[in-house]
Amino acid sequence: MRTFLTIILLTFLTTHLNKQVVAGDININKKEIILSAAEQPPYLGKDLPHIGYAAQVVTEAYSRVGYKVKINFFPLARANQMAMQGESDGYLAIYSGNVSEADFLLSNSFPAGRFVLMKKTASKFVDTRANKTDKSGLLKNISEYRVGFTNKAAIPPELVYADQTKKIIVNSDLEGLDMLMTNQLDLMLLDKLTAGDLIAEQRPQYINQLEIFASLSTNNFYIGFPKSSSKTGQLKEEFNHGLQILKKDGTLYKIIYNHGLSAAILPARGNTTLTIGTLNIASMLTLQKLSVEYQKKHPDISFDWRVLDEKTLRLRLLSDLARSDGQYDILTIGAYETPIWAKNNWILPLKNLSPQYGIEDVIKPVRHLLSLDNNLYALPFYAESSMTYYRKDLVANAGLSMPEAPTYNDIKRIAAAIHAPEKQIYGICLRGDPGWGANMALLTTMVNSAGGRWFDERWNPTIDTSEWRLALQTYIELLTLYGPPKPEEQDYAKNLTLFQGGHCGIWIDATVFASALLDPRQSKVAEKIGFVRAPVFHLATGSKWLWTWALAIPKSSKTSAEAMKFIEWATSREYIQLVAKKYGWINIPPGTRSSTYEEMHYRAVAPFADAVFRAISEDDINNATLTPRPYIGIQFVEIPEFASIGNNMGRLASSVLAKKISVDMALKLGQRDAAVQMRESKYIH
Repeated sequence: MRTFLTIILLTFLTTHLNKQVVAGDININKKEIILSAAEQPPYLGKDLPHIGYAAQVVTEAYSRVGYKVKINFFPLARANQMAMQGESDGYLAIYSGNVSEADFLLSNSFPAGRFVLMKKTASKFVDTRANKTDKSGLLKNISEYRVGFTNKAAIPPELVYADQTKKIIVNSDLEGLDMLMTNQLDLMLLDKLTAGDLIAEQRPQYINQLEIFASLSTNNFYIGFPKSSSKTGQLKEEFNHGLQILKKDGTLYKIIYNHGLSAAILPARGNTTLTIGTLNIASMLTLQKLSVEYQKKHPDISFDWRVLDEKTLRLRLLSDLARSDGQYDILTIGAYETPIWAKNNWILPLKNLSPQYGIEDVIKPVRHLLSLDNNLYALPFYAESSMTYYRKDLVANAGLSMPEAPTYNDIKRIAAAIHAPEKQIYGICLRGDPGWGANMALLTTMVNSAGGRWFDERWNPTIDTSEWRLALQTYIELLTLYGPPKPEEQDYAKNLTLFQGGHCGIWIDATVFASALLDPRQSKVAEKIGFVRAPVFHLATGSKWLWTWALAIPKSSKTSAEAMKFIEWATSREYIQLVAKKYGWINIPPGTRSSTYEEMHYRAVAPFADAVFRAISEDDINNATLTPRPYIGIQFVEIPEFASIGNNMGRLASSVLAKKISVDMALKLGQRDAAVQMRESKYIH
């Protein structure tokens, strides 16, 4: 009887407890801390990955001691006030005098940025007044300069006691940069990375025209806990404990590294260190591993690898160029950046290649992508076009066949027939995540094939047109009717995983994924995949893209000769043979050399070889759209403004997928944004 009553009591308590948990009355093993913060890109911001490096550090540190963190963003003064008034548990900030130690108890610190004084590259005063300090480390003769400060900036120690500094308050860092360029200031005080990012994203015309005059003190992040709260002492100690764990196990430094905010994690070895900015993709990680083979023949060379995601890499490389910082010796850049950066003299022309390199073996359209005025500026590591992958079994079971050169009507008809979401099989998978190199890579080829383009011959945007409407409407219908859930969140990596797992019927994407799809060790449907040309509307021109990731050398590199030898090796036939020997022919970097597609060992494991070679070698980059290159590219436009315009249009297309706006609204907004950005452009005639 006692046992029976015990069981009833336990059942009642468990049921009651579960109800409370569901209702949110009890939060088992979870403690929550709410912090207020001001956005401080590139360290902290709601649009940054993990809402920024600083937020990820705090979240990871507290998670080690059993806390869940929520960070709310406000203007600077309001974020401080929220903590002061007890509306948040603490204030996350760069300690810059804005956190009063009379009111806040400060946590242990973790690294933020470094103050720098920026100047115009051509400033004459620097020729006669070197960047000198006295014994106390303070800058000498600073009083002779007009120095810009934002009204919220900290004053670094080097400037606090500088004699009679001509301090000029500006409203924002960007205004200060503009005043530098118009000679209203001699120097501007900024955070080093903030300066580079502002120039890269909002003033690309300033690249190579501004540089660092003096590097000053470093700064740190803290959490300020209000002394008025009874929880302050405990929250501070638990954060400090979690932060110490992150420092000990290396997580802190990995987070800094992954956000592109740090130099190498490991110390450099060898007499000459080549710093390489590259992508966190499989083929580049293979290059990193195999670089030890290069070092065996060149023992005086060591490598500092900075491996980042695509968006972070682009920003960090451009930011480095913007500051004239010279951190990198080798850059991984794409077909879009190469001619622009070459035209601006940011990267070196690659002349006098060794005879053994075999430049004529590099597929001609790929060479053209990386050239300007008949000079090569980058060496291709791998190249790709696009094509249509499909499940042969699903199409056959539906009583259909896939044409060798399908139209989008064919794709729509077949996707509808094989769509079976109840079985977790989706008719089609396409890139939906926003970005000029993400969803717009495909959408631009659809626009091309529909007879549309980004601009007319006078650089007026042509987005709000019937051709764009056909392309965007078809794209939206395909994904909303026959795509996976939340298609606006699907990037190429997620689609690859879905297809490999047997959940996609059709996928239009890069030829570089063929090996991963046909490798039975990675793909459950390796024996069931077919591939045909990329689909078309009315025109075949521009219906597929052409892209290459390549290795270039910045003009600022101090080891350009050594860098040249390495990138020759990394893109050579010798390297391809090395990858084949170590990891198998299926895993070589494809798309760059004709000899790869003549190699019988490769053809034996790559039934897609002919289709890929045809897709790449047949691409006519001079006739991709109604307006030929150099004005219009294939899936991009070779002007600096395009990245911002393309990213904005990508966000709008993604918003249509998420059912936030209509197709017509997306086209109108895209047209308006492009017109605004091009209004001041040098390309408008």
